[in-house]
Amino acid sequence: MNSLFKRWMLPLACAFLLTAPVFADDKDTETKPKKSDKCFLWKVTSKTNTVYLLGTIHVGKADLYPLDKTIMDAYKASKALAVEVDITKIDQQKVQQLVMSTCLYNDGTKVGDHLSKDGLATLKGFLKKQNIPYASLAPFKPGFIGVNIAQMAIAKSGYSAENGIDKHFLNKAHKEKKTVISLEKIEDQIKLFNFGDASFQEHSLVEGIKNFGKSKDEFGKMITGWKNGDADFFANLGTKDLDKHPKMKEWWAAMGFNRNKKMAVKIDKMLQGTTPTLVAVGSLHLVGKDGLVQLMKDKKYTVVQMKKAKVPVGAGK
Repeated sequence: MNSLFKRWMLPLACAFLLTAPVFADDKDTETKPKKSDKCFLWKVTSKTNTVYLLGTIHVGKADLYPLDKTIMDAYKASKALAVEVDITKIDQQKVQQLVMSTCLYNDGTKVGDHLSKDGLATLKGFLKKQNIPYASLAPFKPGFIGVNIAQMAIAKSGYSAENGIDKHFLNKAHKEKKTVISLEKIEDQIKLFNFGDASFQEHSLVEGIKNFGKSKDEFGKMITGWKNGDADFFANLGTKDLDKHPKMKEWWAAMGFNRNKKMAVKIDKMLQGTTPTLVAVGSLHLVGKDGLVQLMKDKKYTVVQMKKAKVPVGAGK
């Protein structure tokens, strides 16, 4: 296995969610987060229980902390933490084997055999600038290469999964011996790397390369939007490019709504119980007409977006 694969394998559980909003086109500079007194946190109540829906950013910087006291109070009030996948408990050998079987060509071909002439030239040109031998990624399918490029953009921008909000709460929950629930399986997430036909995979790969240098600014806007509790900003991130490729709407359904529906079933069961739970999943899963917030409203639960605490910075730990 090549060294590049080893280097980027560990954070795969969250990387693919970043490939859509990270690589934004020029028109996105016109979209800026709006200020508000809200957190990216919703309180959902039933007759027997309370579930908090916290939108997360999968990567971050140390200066993202401490978090707002309202968020930390919701965590403290919860006896359980639910996340997409508990990345602290992943069997790395199993993931490695799964990625190898899912993301490698097993028919003797290379990625260049599945890209257009222009697409291959774009990939080779990018890898040359990054001092990465083409041969090290040639055996992999475009979706996996795209995730690697996203990870490089993350690192270049100064962000890391270690400082992501998901990881922050996972570390706290395990240290405090709270119950941790995985809403999804890592196997299902990895399968999404290969979504779409050759045309769609090439489109996604080339777009990621083309916008590689813009990731730092886009990350900054995402963090600001999250801090501002701006649900509309994130909803726009999720739908802005749906007309760029015939498969884009289908891809978004697979990445968003289809997964949201399955998560909503599990959250509904939580609300029928009596264990207060903080559900911390990617922010895009919460917003829009197909997001978890709306799905909970559709089930007639009381859903309220929570306000920031009017206390000095540093009150949340």
